Amino acid sequence: SERTTNMTAALIRLLLVDDEAAFRETVSRRLEKRGMKVIQASSATQCLEIMETENPEVVVSDVKMPGMDGLELLRHLKEKHPDTEVILLTGHASTADGVNGIKGGAFDYLTKPVEFEHLLNKIHQAYDQVRRREEKREQLEFKEKMAQQMIVTERLAALGTLATGVAHEINNPLALIRESAGWMEMIIEKESDIPRKADLQKALGKIEKGVERAKRITHQL
Repeated sequence: SERTTNMTAALIRLLLVDDEAAFRETVSRRLEKRGMKVIQASSATQCLEIMETENPEVVVSDVKMPGMDGLELLRHLKEKHPDTEVILLTGHASTADGVNGIKGGAFDYLTKPVEFEHLLNKIHQAYDQVRRREEKREQLEFKEKMAQQMIVTERLAALGTLATGVAHEINNPLALIRESAGWMEMIIEKESDIPRKADLQKALGKIEKGVERAKRITHQL
């Protein structure tokens, strides 16, 4: 629907490059009515300067311009801003320039005078290609992130299994130590003539405390 198209167009940032001011103004005004954000450049040099601060998804550029032409601009854009799609505008007698542009990485070329709806359609197609590429990159980044998280999770799971096993193995001898200490304490309490009875009971108390501390550590582990 027209509403959906306008909502999509509102996301599109476009840089229009042409040395003809009247053409730029007319096309920009019509594109902005469709909800696009349009930035104008009167030359290829100005376009490259704008690209340093702006990040348009689509560049629409005339081929025949004073100084640096559209084909050379295309080469610079593909080197420095490969994610930006470029649509070239050529004269009827210069379709070879458009073909060379396609070979150089342009999304497409249109001949002047440009039929507005055709241009609009090409801009949407170029923008869709940019979005698909971004979505694919985001999916790959997400998969890589999830793979890293799975590695961490597997390591933590292995560590948890190891910790459980270690705790169990430590608790077994702790139980034997506690049982033996209790047995020794029972004998000491029954016998009245054991030398240094108080010192032995104090030592057994330390053993009990040590066992309790070790059990707390294994429980935390």
